[in-house]
Amino acid sequence: MGLSTDGGYPMIWLSKIPARLQLLALLIVLTLSPITLSPITRGQTPEDQPQGPALSPQESLAQFHVDDRLEWTQLVTEPVVRQPLMSTFDSKGRLWVVQYLQYPEPAGIKATSRDNFWRIVYDQMPKPPGLGGIPGADKITIHEDHDGDGVWELVSTFVEGLNIATSVVPTEQGAWVLNPPYLLFYKDTDGDSKADGDPEIHLQGFGLEDTHSVVNSLCMGPMAGSTRLREAPSAPQ
Repeated sequence: MGLSTDGGYPMIWLSKIPARLQLLALLIVLTLSPITLSPITRGQTPEDQPQGPALSPQESLAQFHVDDRLEWTQLVTEPVVRQPLMSTFDSKGRLWVVQYLQYPEPAGIKATSRDNFWRIVYDQMPKPPGLGGIPGADKITIHEDHDGDGVWELVSTFVEGLNIATSVVPTEQGAWVLNPPYLLFYKDTDGDSKADGDPEIHLQGFGLEDTHSVVNSLCMGPMAGSTRLREAPSAPQ
């Protein structure tokens, strides 16, 4: 058996030694050797830390530099949109935004335990928004450029009081909304960009153990009326 170092890290080579003694020698070397942690293991490096107060939207715009052939424009900014989780466009070219303001904990229920993987057990499952559930802070807004100047100044709140809402898919008759553990449909029969009332429940049973990893990415499929869901880790019942 031999032992040497290369750049501060131990190197050992073993020959003609029983496997048990080889394992014991390796454990001894590892125990006595200095351990160097990578920056990822130690956490954020100093340059990753905030260097000052948050910039205003106008100040942030000045920090971007793009190719001379490109133009950088702010369409919509805080405080009109806060914590946007998902966005999509409808057939009229309007931008729909899910504002994830209730994150990280659902409203109206309490966590009873949390494991090492951040999976939470709650005392109950929340009831649907508008159907007995405690209103949350999430909302879905619609944005459009009414005068064609490149700034989306017209804002409509399609629905608010959502509770961990993650996705929206607008249709001609309303919008599909993922609000775990539910897949909901909100009608808008008069076309005023506001939900007519309480939602219809189409599916329920999606997991809510971790608000970083709930069902998301709702989109229309190639066939009219079909939807595609993506969820981790559990599936609907």
